[in-house]
Amino acid sequence: MMLNATEENRKALASLLGIDEEEAAEKLQTKVAVIVADPAGAAFAADLSELIGKTLQLVDADANPDIEITVGGPASTGAPVKMTASMLRDGLTVGGGIVRPEWSTVPRFNERICACYAAGVVIARAIGRSFPDPFGVDFRALGIPDGHAPIVFDDDALAGCGGVGTAFLWALQAVQTSGALTVVDGKNVSDGNLNRCFFYKGDDVGKPKAERLVARAVLGETVLESFVGTFHDLLLQRGRIRRVFVTVDSRPARRSIQGDMPLEVFDASTTEVTAVVAHHHRQPTANACLSCIYPHIPEEDARERDIAQLLGLTLDQVKRRTVDEDMAAELSRNFGEPAAAFFGKSMDSLAKARCGSAPVTTAGGRQALAPFAFVSSLAGCLMVIDLMRSLSTNDLPPTNYLHLDPWRPPTPVRRLRGRRNRCEFCGDPELKAVFASLWDITAGF
Repeated sequence: MMLNATEENRKALASLLGIDEEEAAEKLQTKVAVIVADPAGAAFAADLSELIGKTLQLVDADANPDIEITVGGPASTGAPVKMTASMLRDGLTVGGGIVRPEWSTVPRFNERICACYAAGVVIARAIGRSFPDPFGVDFRALGIPDGHAPIVFDDDALAGCGGVGTAFLWALQAVQTSGALTVVDGKNVSDGNLNRCFFYKGDDVGKPKAERLVARAVLGETVLESFVGTFHDLLLQRGRIRRVFVTVDSRPARRSIQGDMPLEVFDASTTEVTAVVAHHHRQPTANACLSCIYPHIPEEDARERDIAQLLGLTLDQVKRRTVDEDMAAELSRNFGEPAAAFFGKSMDSLAKARCGSAPVTTAGGRQALAPFAFVSSLAGCLMVIDLMRSLSTNDLPPTNYLHLDPWRPPTPVRRLRGRRNRCEFCGDPELKAVFASLWDITAGF
């Protein structure tokens, strides 16, 4: 049986804090009320409520909340814990000791990324994790550009419709976009997606992610199209794809996308509940490609072997990452359940479900966790910032990599990562020659 949203959150919290699942479940019952004191902060409050509600218990002010967070004004309930969110033109401050809270008008996107951080602060308070108080989010530290050219999608592709992929579209709703974007995913919506993914509802479970996302998401003047399959499948059908936004959930899948030779790559990922990473490059570049950022590590092989043994499949089958019809039939025989219960599922999701209270661990013995909603949402927002920066009308310093702790205030730590020695893409002269011919660029890049 697949894990539902509540179980995903409970297991993630238990592992994060080193506590048992019963104690984790109790912490996740914390009741939070989001109060709008300044009407100008109503949209932010709605985003904050949605993010908090995917992890904790969202309640009204008269339901005896454990935590109150008031947007743009003083506390108004008798909650034991009172917090305030105050927005200035240069960023957000959240905490328990803000003397003069206010709410300034800032771009809608800036509000959305701040809502991710504010949700993290509330969750940290609820679970007993330390955080700076007050907690500040500086727009300059995030690298949000002052201005950028219009965002126009030119038959681009979003690879992956999970927590980060849906958050990417959610963040893009706060800016003006147009053109055509294909959302690509071969997996079905699961119960466990509902704790961190925007747009999906309960009646989407068991249906293709890409199709349900397109049916539910509205993205300005952008036409969204769905493709059920992998990025490579789409490439075979359509031909070369100039720009891809990568949110797939494994290192091998990312390297595979790099091997499919898109001209420009935007990538965002989470390291479970502890870190977010964003990467961008456009060829020709002398710096890191996607395969440089996500090199093969021995941990991948160990995990795949564990999953193969657990599910009664071969290693080659597990490496396909998504259950096809033949594998669904085999899993049906292995576990005595209908093939439909397995078809379209990811290997990771099946492994977590089959392990019950002892999920598959990494080679280092660490449990593989699904991120909380605010973590994956922050990753999606960071990918939008990279897109804005790539279209900036200002002269920005060159960077291609960002690594942030979602539980701490952002710091200006953008880096320019160089190529990795022996990269399977950058280090292969034949691949580079094919790439140069495909896109009509200099082969010596």
